[in-house]
Amino acid sequence: MTPPPTKAAPAPPPAKSDTPAGTGTPRSVEQLKAAAQKGEGAAEHDLGVLFAQGNGVPQDYRQAAHWFREAAMQGVANAQYNLGVLHERGLGVQKDPLKALLWYLSAAEQNHAAAQYNVGVAYAEGKGIPQNYAEAQKWFLKAAERGLSKAQFNLGVIYEEGLGGASNLAEAYRWYKVASASDEPDAQKRLADVTRRMSPAQVAKGEELVRQTPVKPKP
Repeated sequence: MTPPPTKAAPAPPPAKSDTPAGTGTPRSVEQLKAAAQKGEGAAEHDLGVLFAQGNGVPQDYRQAAHWFREAAMQGVANAQYNLGVLHERGLGVQKDPLKALLWYLSAAEQNHAAAQYNVGVAYAEGKGIPQNYAEAQKWFLKAAERGLSKAQFNLGVIYEEGLGGASNLAEAYRWYKVASASDEPDAQKRLADVTRRMSPAQVAKGEELVRQTPVKPKP
């Protein structure tokens, strides 16, 4: 049987807030610090990104974690996701898979696609929680429908291998084809492999599922 779906490869996103207050003219480090110290969530998040990346300030993951936590407590999804990354990797904070998962869940519940993917990985690999492929499938589907090709590929693996349930080659075909349209590594090969094992009727069903998929493959 194929190993569980590929591991997450999270990384702090660019210094861009996911709240309206963070849009507009980019602010200097000093402006961000002043706004963050007043409790502005967008500034707290963006300042955390600067410390995580060492952009305009010395790289300092402890400071990054501090500011991500401040913003995360205000519900900033990118900050919740980034704090999860730091806890998963042990950067500036103690490595803690359960805390990472809890922060990923907070962001995932706000439709943060990368966080949804990482929640799926946690369930697939049993990181911080018991392994549960049904939950992994649920969260990969949410991320896949938001266009995350890694999640689309992992759904294909789950359906092809029957991880946590019966194998469904038509569903595997659907998600490998959608992922391959985004140039996801190995998706095209897995699509070809699964197609060779399918009957013409199964392939037709797979194509029908592709047409019904919210995220359409590229022409």
